[in-house]
Amino acid sequence: MKSARLRLGALAALVVVGTAIATAQRPTSVERRAVPSADVDPNAPAPASSVLPFRAPCSSDAECATGTCVHFMDRGSFCSQPCTVKADCPAQSMCNRKHFCK
Repeated sequence: MKSARLRLGALAALVVVGTAIATAQRPTSVERRAVPSADVDPNAPAPASSVLPFRAPCSSDAECATGTCVHFMDRGSFCSQPCTVKADCPAQSMCNRKHFCK
C-alpha cells in the first residue's frame, strides 16, 4: 500500500513538473488584432482619402473616385467610368462594347 502511494506521489510530481515546463514553453507575446467597431457601417462609402483612381482594383463603387467599379471577365474588378466612345476614356484606355472604359 505504501508503495502505491509512493508511485502516485511520484506521478503527481511528474505531472506538476510537466505542466510547469509546458507552461514555461508557451510564447509570451500576444498577437493584437484589430476588432471592427460596432459603430462602423460596412456599406458606408470609403473616406475621401482612400478613394481609388481609375484602373485601380476595387470591390465596390464607393471605393472609386469615378464612382464605378466594374468586373471585367479577363482581369477582375477595377475602377472605371461609363463611356460611349474612346474619347470619353482617359489616355491609354478604350471604351468597350459594354460602354465602360477599360
